[in-house]
Amino acid sequence: MLHLLFELQNLNLKNSRLRTELKVGLRILLGLFFLLVVVTLSTSQRPARLDELLKDYGNQRILAAIDRGLNWLRLQQGINGLFRDHPRMTALVISAFLKHPTGKSSDGTEYSDETPFLEKAIKSLIEMQNRDGSIYDEEKLPRLPCYDTSLAIMTLELVKETTTGENQKKEYQQLINKARNYVKGLQNIVDADGKYYGGIGYGSREAVNDLLNLSFALQAIKESQSEESRENDVLIWERAMIFISRCQNLIATNDRDQWVDNGPNDGGFVYAPSGESKANKKMPTSYASMTYTGLLSLLLCESFDKYDEIDKYDVRITRAFDWVSQNYSLKGNHGMKGRQEKHDLYYTYYMMAKTLSLFGKDTIDDSRGNGHKWYKELSAHLIREQVIENAADDQLVVGYWKNSDGGWKERDTLLVTCYAILALEEGFPKK
Repeated sequence: MLHLLFELQNLNLKNSRLRTELKVGLRILLGLFFLLVVVTLSTSQRPARLDELLKDYGNQRILAAIDRGLNWLRLQQGINGLFRDHPRMTALVISAFLKHPTGKSSDGTEYSDETPFLEKAIKSLIEMQNRDGSIYDEEKLPRLPCYDTSLAIMTLELVKETTTGENQKKEYQQLINKARNYVKGLQNIVDADGKYYGGIGYGSREAVNDLLNLSFALQAIKESQSEESRENDVLIWERAMIFISRCQNLIATNDRDQWVDNGPNDGGFVYAPSGESKANKKMPTSYASMTYTGLLSLLLCESFDKYDEIDKYDVRITRAFDWVSQNYSLKGNHGMKGRQEKHDLYYTYYMMAKTLSLFGKDTIDDSRGNGHKWYKELSAHLIREQVIENAADDQLVVGYWKNSDGGWKERDTLLVTCYAILALEEGFPKK
């Protein structure tokens, strides 16, 4: 118990700076102790399963890292309620708070649409909805209406689930329905033989679609679906499956012979059904961020078709899972070369956690036959990578993540921190 006390000293003690590893360790340990006290005092109010999870020391460390990250995120809010003055960033931050495993901070503050700073952020996000249902800022470049709207849909669905007011639920649902119809209307339905059929792009270029945007759109559609919309969405999923299959390095199920015959046939994924790969301009090379994205998209489609009974024996799913298993790595976006290996790294962590949690397999075997408890390893890695500091004017310990070599927007500490927190939350043991 004394060991735990010393290790838990970080969340409520104020120091001017963390100067040594010992101080960092002491801060972490006292903060976790206070977290444990809060958990103990609220035992009667929580499900028994969650209480059991919170007794685990590893889970306590994860929650402490999440809380430090959320402390830092909260300080980044603008006076208009937005984060980075952008709907996409604001949606990610709100989601990070609302997906907290306990639903509240270590000091007992509950996260919902009634939490003052979240209420302000949610209101500002809603005000950005356009007449066509999209949720994005038309004046900001580059224009990414599908990407931004999809993230906003998932966020508003979380808001709807956590609110206690029935009228508020109905209002949120109306906003979600408008945004949902907008995203669905972006799907390419022109030519079944065309390479982009069934796809969705950023929304700013109708003729060009990609797996990244399709995946976010499918996540938004899936996470906001109702029994009624489920029946209306059948064609969306059928078309999407065609597009997804055409992005996979798998000759048996990909009819885009123009490029797949020249690929490695390894079950991994590329960026688009044209064979475009961000890992290699000359060859359709599979890489981790897109393979996790492709596998997640397959699971979403299969889950819908099978009414939530995932067909893990679909050859597309088994081959994609084999790829992520054999190429398992936390060091980089596997398949990318050189410094580009750090591109989209934290997005990869986020997709890894979301995909493998849905797949439901705790241990995966790499190409050498070594078994990996992927969430245990991922969470330990993210805890080590977190930068821990004191807030300048408060007795508050904050933590963030950074990717100095990250491309594709990942030099933005806010974005990277959101991805890291969401990865920890997605993989956290369920109640």
